[in-house]
Amino acid sequence: MPDIFLTPFNQPQPVPASTYTGASAAIKGCRRRSPQLSAPRHRCVTRLFPAECLSPYISCLSLKPGEDGNRALEYLAAVSLEDGYLEKSTMKYRSGSAWAVKSLPFLAAMALTPAEGRAAAVSMGDTPITPVSELHGFKFVRLAKLPSAPGDAGDKDTCSNFIVQPATAAGRQVAARGWSVTGEAKVGALQAVSFAGRFEQGTSGTCSISDGNVAIYDNDQLIAIAYVERSASDSIGHVAGLENGSARVWDGDFLSSPLGDIELTDDSQLRLGKMAREESLCAGKAIVPNIYGMSIDKARTALAEKGWSPAPGEPKTDPAQFGREIALIKQEIIETDSCSGTGLGYCGFNYRGPAGSLSVTTAGENDPPKVVGYEANCR
Repeated sequence: MPDIFLTPFNQPQPVPASTYTGASAAIKGCRRRSPQLSAPRHRCVTRLFPAECLSPYISCLSLKPGEDGNRALEYLAAVSLEDGYLEKSTMKYRSGSAWAVKSLPFLAAMALTPAEGRAAAVSMGDTPITPVSELHGFKFVRLAKLPSAPGDAGDKDTCSNFIVQPATAAGRQVAARGWSVTGEAKVGALQAVSFAGRFEQGTSGTCSISDGNVAIYDNDQLIAIAYVERSASDSIGHVAGLENGSARVWDGDFLSSPLGDIELTDDSQLRLGKMAREESLCAGKAIVPNIYGMSIDKARTALAEKGWSPAPGEPKTDPAQFGREIALIKQEIIETDSCSGTGLGYCGFNYRGPAGSLSVTTAGENDPPKVVGYEANCR
């Protein structure tokens, strides 16, 4: 097998993996002597959290903090190859290729990305599929093996309505690694699976989802992963399929909103980018523009341009029961259906179109409120 080159953290030049033979033996010795290193081995090898994992290794190996910490990282990289966290069987190497070992903060895994040369990839014809992120704070990289989920899932049991039973082989693989699957969707011929490691219960039946990711599979083979950088304010909650064959990624906030779309382009890019300007519904017979985050007065104008007309509901005359609805109707938002008086302040609005009906939901106490979702009922 040709030599493999690894670029450790904070080390400018790639180092041949064959130089880590002694490092592997030293790490094994540390594991034998220190139960704290052998028991959580999969976490320390894959996470590379300095306080939790590097310090015990540095101490065991009698290394000095600072520069020698880089050597400890080299040791961990060598062990990762040996333990199979970097999949030799699913990647092709060539002599002189340089590879960088990087930490995926929310995935708690190690991924390989090429520093130079070509990486092995699933191909569409003769062109390899390349994951690309166009969203700030998001990474989309190749990954061949999914690690186990972190141990503490938080309020997973009370947030069970945000977890789905996997319906695909890819989803079942993710669940078998201890992750909670939050959504499944096709991206062209590929399978997207969203999953998370931790949940936090909120008010009004809401939950916050963290340690969220989207895995992309080709049949039963993992090929790529999308995740959020540690410094970013967003988190990935779930993925949902779109009629055009792409998938929409939603955040993990208590009141979830869309982050962007994943699509497989004609030139074999697996692209995570901004949300499409409009969505095709009802087998292409209806179009809904991107109205997320719009105030309902602006959203209804945008909907009218796509053939959706207001559908007034039953008359509402009792201010004590329908105070907010009456106020919105007085603003000529005649399609106002109902509003909740507590919780997140949801309101519903109804529209008619050539392909069926559309229900739009807003939230919050803004006047007028802003759109957080919609659902079509096709004829």
